[in-house]
Parts: sequence; structure tokens; C-alpha cells
Amino acid sequence: MNRFWISLVFGTVIASLLIEYLHITHQWLDNWCAWGRNKWRIVVQLFFGLLIPIVIDITLVWIYLTLFKNTVKGSGFMVKVLPWSALLFLLGNVAYSIRWIWIMNYRSGLKAAELRRLEEDALQKAKEEDDLLKARNEEERLRAAELAKIKSEKEEALLDAELMAEMLTAKEVALQQAREKEKLLKMKKEAERLRAKELEVKLEETEKKLLETKQLAELPKTTEERPAEETEYVYWEKIPCSLGDKGFEESIEEIQCIAAGKDYATIYTKAGHHRNFKATGNVLRENLDPSIFIEVRKGAFYRIDTIESIKGYKLILKPGITRVDNILIAREYKKKVKDYFTPQYYHKHNRRK
Repeated sequence: MNRFWISLVFGTVIASLLIEYLHITHQWLDNWCAWGRNKWRIVVQLFFGLLIPIVIDITLVWIYLTLFKNTVKGSGFMVKVLPWSALLFLLGNVAYSIRWIWIMNYRSGLKAAELRRLEEDALQKAKEEDDLLKARNEEERLRAAELAKIKSEKEEALLDAELMAEMLTAKEVALQQAREKEKLLKMKKEAERLRAKELEVKLEETEKKLLETKQLAELPKTTEERPAEETEYVYWEKIPCSLGDKGFEESIEEIQCIAAGKDYATIYTKAGHHRNFKATGNVLRENLDPSIFIEVRKGAFYRIDTIESIKGYKLILKPGITRVDNILIAREYKKKVKDYFTPQYYHKHNRRK
């Protein structure tokens, strides 16, 4: 008896799951691959609506029989139960398809009725708009006729008023023209008087300028040209630097080398400190004394009195000098640096120690 109730419950659960699967599958297929819109619907329907439910049914029954130590073949499920299950699945698919066709026809009928109603409403609305347009046209025609009549009456009244005004003001117009001619004549006379006075003033100024020019020409020349003053370029003796938020000046005598970047340069002192200030390589070349500093690579200037010798492409500093980095000479600067330490260059430039 216990096994009977277990079989009943298990069979009910399987049937409920398969019915729910068919319901969800048909809803999904109607949205994704509806009848009449896709020619592959029959193939998809047989696969998802018939084949997969049969596989699910066999799998669940196999699980049930395995729990009770039985086999699908030995229980007779494949011969006695599975054909009826397949038939029920087929009937379920047919029922859902008929339901979909009925719903589509019902919706089509509703759409047709709605279209007929909308068409009747549109015709009624068009008729009402036509009647309203006719009434407006008639009203505009009557208003235009009334306005034309009023305009004609106003034009006649204005014409009469203009004729009357011309008759009454003809004498005044003549008097006004006489006054304007007299006023214009007075203005011309005044302009001629002012022009004559202006010409007299200009003539006096011209005579005065000619007299002054003649007097200046007679004066002896005592001015002499002064030669332009020669200026001597002054190199930096102190450089304004910054340390945090504070600013101060660093003496040239305390600087061992200077390295210039894109916008800023860094000072390395003999005591091993470094300071920053705003300058480029071109600014350093113009303001650093060439008898004190020499450029060994682009933007890198070293104090000459700290250099002991040159070894290949490297500078050897004197003992006791703080080494700030690996001092390498750029290829394009090597000849210039080596020439700087020759006796001829030394006596020619008389560099300071």
C-alpha cells in the first residue's frame, strides 16, 4: 500500500511538471516563433513540444524505478505507458495550437471591428471638419466683404479730407517755401563769411611757419652725434631657488652642477643638497658663465674646477667632491669638452679657478 501511494504521488508530480512545461514552452514558442510567421515552427514544435517531454518523462521514471531497484524494461513502461504518454503530449500540442488559432481569430475579429469603428469615427470627424471649414469660409467671405466696404468708405473720406487740406494749406505752403528760401540764402552768406575768415587764418599761419623755417635755417649746427653706449653682458652670480614654500638665492660658488628639464632645472650643491628653480637649457646657456660651467650633455652643466680628467665618455671628479650621478658625456659634446681642457683653450679664455 505504501508503494502504491508513493507511485501515485510521484506520477502526479511528473504529470504536473510535464503539463507546466508544455504550457510555458507553447507561450515561449508563440512569442519567439509564432505560427504563420516562421516556416520552421512545425519542426521546433515537434522538438520542444513532443521529443523533449518524452525524454523528460523517461528520465523521471528511470529515477523512480532506480530508487525502488527496478528497471524501465522490466517494469513494462516503454511498452504500456510511454505510447499513451506520447499520445497525450501530441494531443496537448494540438490543443495548444487550436487554442492559439482561436485566440488569433478572435483578436483578428476584434481588430477588424476596431478598424471599422475607427474608420467610421474618422469619416464622422472628416464630415464635421468639412462642415466647420465651410462655415469658417463663409464667415471669412462675409467679413472680407464687410472690410472691403469699410475700407472703400475710409478711402473716400480720406480723399475728401486730403482735397480739403490741399485747398486750405496752399497759401501756407507757399509762405513756408518763401521762408525756407530766405533762410537758405542767409545760411549761404554765413558760410561764405566763415570760409573767408578761415582762409585768412590759414594764410597767417602759413606765413608764420615760413618765417620760422627761414630763421631755423639760418641758425648754426652745434649738435653732434653721440656714439652708442657699449653694454657688457653680466652672467648670474646668484640663482633664485625654492625649498618647499620658501624662496631664497643660491650662490654660483656653492653650485657643483645644474640639470635642466623641460620647464624646471635642478641645482646640486657641493654640500650634497639639491634645489629647484624655473629655467630651461637655453636660459642656462645664456646666463651661466662659460669660464665656470661647461655643458657635458644637453641641459647638464658641471662646474669646471671640480673636474679632474676625462676618461672615454666619463668625467672624473676631483677627490672629495660629492658625486651626484653617473657623469656621462654625450657624443656630440665630447669634442667640445676635450678641447676645453687643452692649453690653447685655457690661455685663450683665461677661465677662473
